[in-house]
Amino acid sequence: MIEVPEFLKRAADKCGFVRETFQEGNIPTVVSNITVLPFFGDLKTTFVLSSLLLKRYREEKKGSRYFILCSWPGHRVLFPYVDEYWSIADPNVNHFYSSAVGFDNNAEAAIVYVRKLNQFFDEVIDVPQLNEYYDSGLTDKFKDNFGHVERFLPLVQSSSSLGTEFNKKLANRVGYKIMICPTTMASSWRGKPISSPIKEDFWIAMIERLISEGYVPVVVQNYSTYDVSSHFAQQCLYVVDCDLSKITCVMRSVDCVLDVFSNFSKIAMVARAPFVALSERNKYIKTKEYELDDLCCNEDLPRQYIFSFTTILEAGNPALWNVNIFDSLMARLSTFLPTIDRDALPAGSEVNERVPYKKVRKRESKRLGLKFIKVEQD
Repeated sequence: MIEVPEFLKRAADKCGFVRETFQEGNIPTVVSNITVLPFFGDLKTTFVLSSLLLKRYREEKKGSRYFILCSWPGHRVLFPYVDEYWSIADPNVNHFYSSAVGFDNNAEAAIVYVRKLNQFFDEVIDVPQLNEYYDSGLTDKFKDNFGHVERFLPLVQSSSSLGTEFNKKLANRVGYKIMICPTTMASSWRGKPISSPIKEDFWIAMIERLISEGYVPVVVQNYSTYDVSSHFAQQCLYVVDCDLSKITCVMRSVDCVLDVFSNFSKIAMVARAPFVALSERNKYIKTKEYELDDLCCNEDLPRQYIFSFTTILEAGNPALWNVNIFDSLMARLSTFLPTIDRDALPAGSEVNERVPYKKVRKRESKRLGLKFIKVEQD
């Protein structure tokens, strides 16, 4: 009879995953004690899963079971509390990743991976089970099952882990360093959350504008982004990696993270790094982005939001991009960056703490519309 450790190695290989982390000493003696969660959601729900849902669910609902999470390459740092983290082995994961909207992923690959896992394991969690706890905000079922809210944020590595050469390049460049992630897809709201393509030309125009304003773009390049390096060569610094442990470390080394309709600011929250987020107002309100902001961000984390529309990206006209997006963005950066006190940023240590839900802003219905109000703190 095959031993369980050998069974897990074989299962990961046959199902198309890499066992990135595992705890050999915790592996059960029988396969029936193993629970597997295949998760192929977007960046926002990955953050929600990491910070608000999975740790509680794993401990309070599946505490006696050996827990394996199967998900995106590079995201293991967000889930140090699972027994094993398996990432997709296929390097050509771009289309699969871009098909994610919320907890859902309609790509054929999602069905294939789940089907293979079901052939090996008795308990494979159906992702809609998690949707019952979070659906554009924490649900009543979350409150009924878990009561209070706890937030988890992983440890962010020291900048020394980036290596002497990268740190030297960062230090020697003159100007504010702005981290940007030129994603192939935009996250927006059309009566429901949707994902729509962003043209590479938009990112090229934005980076050109940043450079012309004297900023140093620090550009992420991985399976979720375009490769713009051929357009800018040495004018930018590049982080060619999908490993969020490295990306969050770089975030704390630059002056600001820029999120352009991509939910990239959720990873800045993990890093506890200053950010400016360009988003749609309807999306921010309808999907309760403010709830995540109030529950998961330190109050002293510098951050700014600019509201616009993803439809502007579809125009393909740099003149319109300049007037409707870049001008306001540059103006905001010029006033925001000088106010940041890097010595006062929240520490990058691991966080696991209870958060009072009363911190979340309430929406009050008015005759003339809707308004955010702050809840007074005790």
